[in-house]
Amino acid sequence: MSIRQFALFLIITGLLYTIGYIFTIPLFMLQYEYINDTNDTYGTTGSILPLLIGIIVAHIAEKIRRTFN
Repeated sequence: MSIRQFALFLIITGLLYTIGYIFTIPLFMLQYEYINDTNDTYGTTGSILPLLIGIIVAHIAEKIRRTFN
């Protein structure tokens, strides 16, 4: 992974998490909370979808850049 690819990954991932918090899109937010009072169950997980999208976009962008250079 080159520095450009890693930087693009960070930018895309950060942008998606920011959009998730600004527009309250749980799929793009970092944290989910689940509370079930009847069974006293509590769980917290985070969304990895922005990470996956960031990896895919960075990989595709790097392939396109190498094709045209």
